[in-house]
Amino acid sequence: NNGDDEYNNDKIVEIQNLELQKGKVYLIVFWTSWCELTCHKINMCYQSSWKENVKFIGMSIQESLDKCNETIKDKNWENIEFYLDKDNTNFSKYGLNKVPRIILIDKEGNVCKNGIFDSESKLINTINLMLNNI
Repeated sequence: NNGDDEYNNDKIVEIQNLELQKGKVYLIVFWTSWCELTCHKINMCYQSSWKENVKFIGMSIQESLDKCNETIKDKNWENIEFYLDKDNTNFSKYGLNKVPRIILIDKEGNVCKNGIFDSESKLINTINLMLNNI
C-alpha cells in the first residue's frame, strides 16, 4: 500500500511519496523510456535470480502515463511494479539528478547504495551482502 496510491499490475500509476515497508530489501530503478541504458538496467534486474528476495520497483521520471504503459508493454515488463514519479518527488528525495540510477534500500529503510552499477555481478554481490548481513 502506498498511501492513497494503489498499485495495479495492468497500469502504471502516479505517486508522490513511495512508502517502503521495513523488513524488505528494495531495489528502485529510476528510468525513462528514451534512455536505452535505463531499459537495459531494468532488464538486467528483472532477469536476475535474486528477484524473489528483493522488492523491485521501476520509477519512471519525465514521462506521460501513456508512454510508460506503452514501454512496459513493448518490453514485456508487466510483472514488475512500476510507478510514475509525480513531479519527480522521489527522484529529488534521493538527491538524484540523472538517470539511470539504482537505489538499494536495506531492511531498516536506509539507502545503502545509490548509483549505476557497471555490471550485473557488482549489483548481485551488493544485494547478496545485504540479504545475508541484515
